[in-house]
Amino acid sequence: MINWLGTDAALPPSVPHAWLVNLDVWLQKPRCILEALASRSARQPVTVCHTQGHPPHCISHAGIHLSYATRGNWAAFAVADRPIGVDVEIVNRDEAVPWHVLHPDEQAWIKAGDMAVRFAHVWTGKEAYLKALGTGLSQEPRDVNTRALESLLHWQDSEPGVSACCCVL
Repeated sequence: MINWLGTDAALPPSVPHAWLVNLDVWLQKPRCILEALASRSARQPVTVCHTQGHPPHCISHAGIHLSYATRGNWAAFAVADRPIGVDVEIVNRDEAVPWHVLHPDEQAWIKAGDMAVRFAHVWTGKEAYLKALGTGLSQEPRDVNTRALESLLHWQDSEPGVSACCCVL
C-alpha cells in the first residue's frame, strides 16, 4: 500500500513512500528533490544518480529503489525497498484519446466516464507499471491492462486536473 505524503509530512516507519509535488513551490531541480526525499526515507544522506534512459538509483544505498516523473509544474516521486515506478500527467481536454495505445478493457472504461480524466488515470498507471518493471515504453503499452493491475497501482487524484500513479512490485 502506498501512502501519498505531503513533502512536510512525518514519514511512516517503512517504505514505500510517494509524493506529488508542485514544482512552483519547491523551486529545485527534480533530481535534487528526489535526493532530499530519498534521504528522508533512508533517514541518512543518500546520493542519487540518474542517466538518460535509466531509472534513478542511490549510489550509496543499493537496497533503495527510486522513481520520478514530471509534467508541467508537477512532479511525482517514489522511494521503496523493491522495484517502484511513478508517473504524473496533467488532464488534457484538448487532445483526442490515443485509442491505439490502450487495452480494450481500458478503452471501455474510459468511454464510460470523463474521457480526459480517465485517460490520464490509465496512462499514469501504464507508465508507473512499466517503470517498475524496468522496461519503460520499450514494451507495447497496449499489452498492459491497468484494469487488471489495480492491486499494484495506487493513484493520487486529489489535485484537480492532475493524475499521478505509483506502482510497487
